[in-house]
Amino acid sequence: MKFMPHLSILFLLFSCAIFPLHSQQLPNIKKMNWQREKISKGLVLKYLHTDHFFDSKQYINVLEVSKKRQLSLAYETAELKPTSQFGQEENALAAINAGFFDMKAGGSVTFMKVQDQVINQNTTSANNLTQSCIAIDEKKRLHVVSDSSTQFCAPRKL
Repeated sequence: MKFMPHLSILFLLFSCAIFPLHSQQLPNIKKMNWQREKISKGLVLKYLHTDHFFDSKQYINVLEVSKKRQLSLAYETAELKPTSQFGQEENALAAINAGFFDMKAGGSVTFMKVQDQVINQNTTSANNLTQSCIAIDEKKRLHVVSDSSTQFCAPRKL
């Protein structure tokens, strides 16, 4: 397993799926019945059960992390490993997995690049759900990066 030890909380790389929905199709997500659980100082889990998106039941989780908290990235290129195991091995307060993985061989099927080294190439899917990502820059800022055709678009600060 590769690990970036200069950050203290485990943060597993995840992909954002950008869905082509019109604003009138989406309810006001801020007004929905979000549940809240404080995990630690500067770390809050918010979650929502709803059937208002994509004509199906959804379970949405948001982990709010204070800017004062440190994040770290752990990943495995060869074997299939549960997110909970990553968290336990790194003594993390929280572990996040929102990417797409090869369930037989292990490893990500979505693009992953760490410190200028490409770990995994993007496996294009018919529904284009893997055509965007979250990026962490050298100043530890998060960005949403979209893929337009085959070129990455300019990042937008979160």
